[in-house]
Amino acid sequence: MLSKVLLFCMLGVVLFALQIESSYESAHQKALKTKKILVVFITQKGCSECNKELLKLMQNSEVNAHLHERGYFVVVVQDQKETYPIEMLYSEVYPAVFFLNNEELFVCDTLQGEIEVSKLLKCLK
Repeated sequence: MLSKVLLFCMLGVVLFALQIESSYESAHQKALKTKKILVVFITQKGCSECNKELLKLMQNSEVNAHLHERGYFVVVVQDQKETYPIEMLYSEVYPAVFFLNNEELFVCDTLQGEIEVSKLLKCLK
């Protein structure tokens, strides 16, 4: 139980520091204004492996640097009421990470399941 509380607290600090969005539309608008790639992390409620993957990515200093420079990050929970591109609704493996340009077109292959940092960095370069 204590480890879950610590994980949640650490994730909160990381999310605050990177200004990560939980609203797809808000993140999309900010990505448009800043001309950055929109990086969409889709998870499921109660998915502990998804939380571990998110934390792994957010604690990686190289990922943070590239996200700050080239991308805008949004976390979307499957079945949330807010809209997001329909192609993402059909994800069958979680977590899934999508990379979209300002026209909401995919600019890199979708990453699913255990996310390899090197593949994520390649998509952000």
